[in-house]
Amino acid sequence: MMALSQLEIGDLLKIDRGLYMHKGVFAGYYQEGPCVLTNTLEHGERLWTLNAFLNGSTAQVLSNAHLDRWQIQIRIRQVLQSPQGYDLFTRNCEHTVNWVLNGKAESPQVKGWATVAGAVALVLVL
Repeated sequence: MMALSQLEIGDLLKIDRGLYMHKGVFAGYYQEGPCVLTNTLEHGERLWTLNAFLNGSTAQVLSNAHLDRWQIQIRIRQVLQSPQGYDLFTRNCEHTVNWVLNGKAESPQVKGWATVAGAVALVLVL
């Protein structure tokens, strides 16, 4: 795990919210200071200051130094030019972050919860 002072564009920030992990991608330094791109129910896709994103929580930071940071910057700009609203199943924070990092808007957390729900439904039917 790396320190917040060592953040680079494209690094993944994860905050444990109990049932799920809230995710954001470090977007760089703006006039407001260090900023994180994420997607929230209330505001959709947008930049948050690092402090606002953390909101008193501790984040796990994963370096993405192996990824193409130029491509990440391009995708961050694309998101900010046409931000999408929040949708749990098609565009939550994890979808947004994964699209920025690897070009695939996917959410393993949602897939996992859907699998659990399907298994529970199957057990209840049987």
